[in-house]
Amino acid sequence: MYGAFCLQLSRFCEKDGSVVHNAEDTPSSSKDISSTLHTIVVDCGTIGFFDAGGVNTLTQIVQDFSVAGIQVIFAAMTKKNRDMLERSGFFKKFGEEWLFPTIKDAVELAKGGTNLLQAKIKDIEDKKQDEVDKTREEVIEMSQIRQGAGETN
Repeated sequence: MYGAFCLQLSRFCEKDGSVVHNAEDTPSSSKDISSTLHTIVVDCGTIGFFDAGGVNTLTQIVQDFSVAGIQVIFAAMTKKNRDMLERSGFFKKFGEEWLFPTIKDAVELAKGGTNLLQAKIKDIEDKKQDEVDKTREEVIEMSQIRQGAGETN
């Protein structure tokens, strides 16, 4: 059911960098899809709102395609829908980094192929590691301050 929903709203980027605009142009089985596609761009500009069911469907879509090695990225999402996904914890699970202001921006990333996507993923991982390192440094610093305060008493 959600497959048709996704196919109608998406642009597909094949592994050779070409862009497929119509669901009719895509392979029929998920096995065929994962062998030719690396990215799906979901045009969220046509989505009026997300309710809990919509968030669950979107979550399932991202999970299913992720298992097949296909990255799902989002374009042109309204502030209202972005806020709903934020409140639902969707971005904590999948990352807000895959949200683009325009379809053109999202497709340009997708057309870069797996190398560009891997660079984006590495950048995301590096940022997360930087956050972990910063938190670790803050904990060490606080510990040193507490130890110093204990020595003066």
